[in-house]
Amino acid sequence: MRFAQLIFGVIAGLVLRQIINAILLLFKYDNSITRTEKIGDSADFVSRPVEKDHRIFTCGYDMKEFYIHMFEDWFSHGPVDVVPLTAESAKDSNSFDLLVYGWGGYCNGWGKQKIDLPWTSINFFGTALFVSQEWFGGDIWINGTPPLNSYFIGYVADSKQNIRVFGVAVDLLLLGETCWSMIFMHERKPKSTKEHYMVYTASNCVPYREEAVVTLSQIDTVHYGGSCFGNIMNASRIVPASNKRARGEHMWKKNWNLYSVYRFCLVLENHKIEGYVTEKILHAFLGGCIPVYYGTEEIFAIFNRNAFIYYNVSDPQPAIDRIAYLEANKTAYDEILFGEPILADGNKTIEKYFSLSDEIGNGKLKRRIREMIKM
Repeated sequence: MRFAQLIFGVIAGLVLRQIINAILLLFKYDNSITRTEKIGDSADFVSRPVEKDHRIFTCGYDMKEFYIHMFEDWFSHGPVDVVPLTAESAKDSNSFDLLVYGWGGYCNGWGKQKIDLPWTSINFFGTALFVSQEWFGGDIWINGTPPLNSYFIGYVADSKQNIRVFGVAVDLLLLGETCWSMIFMHERKPKSTKEHYMVYTASNCVPYREEAVVTLSQIDTVHYGGSCFGNIMNASRIVPASNKRARGEHMWKKNWNLYSVYRFCLVLENHKIEGYVTEKILHAFLGGCIPVYYGTEEIFAIFNRNAFIYYNVSDPQPAIDRIAYLEANKTAYDEILFGEPILADGNKTIEKYFSLSDEIGNGKLKRRIREMIKM
């Protein structure tokens, strides 16, 4: 009898806490104007002191640079507590807390031990922001309905609790200001030494990528820097790179060091999915080679179509012919490498797709995200 009473008390306490935090969340949303203020007709916001100090809970891939830029005003008021999310630390969360979850990374464990979205929607009592740089397939929300306190930025189309942010924009933000200028400023566009023909770095051996590297090795020898290297029958024209690709969490940030001696970089996405553009083409540009890319055709709204080669896996011959032509015509190659800007439309592109910081494109995307999560 006492055991049953104890169990009932624990359940009642958890339910009561959920109710209290739900009330606090509603109060916070209804009174969000007390923390931010619109200036005229612009979308600029001026921060005001909050009623209670915010804490940032973290989980998954390292998003430190992301939350520092996204919530810079919090840090300007003094130190902000950053708390790793665990089953224990979540018990202490409240409606003023924020979880920044780098979706796909380690979180309290792997497999059954890993903390996922359904768990946080029940056990984390603040606002949860899931940041995805990859495509995981399926519906991100349980039964298509997002929990009251959960939001998503990544490949998913815009909705009340989602904002489409291409993974390439998050990756560039994480890389820091030096890399921003290399992409945004034409005069700082990287140029490779052009010592070798082509490099291919992949650990997910997608069949169409493997076919492409075999086909393109017929033009000249391709170097591979990952665990994938095409058809073994063509090994004489597909050889290991002298400097293999970086490994480990976020070590891929330095992959462009490998790319910097190649004329072309083969950077085909794992999938052709709307909203899905990863770091692959970005790293090729940072390495100073001409990217050979495949993925969503939204890429042409982000990057200058004349600065890279689109390798349509359904019809690759135009790309193959273009690469062969540029290999045989140094002047034409240099006109692309030195003359073509990286971005599709300069500052307009920066503002629309990359503005996750006040220092980038006037922070347009940042403001949209802050407005969405009401923090």
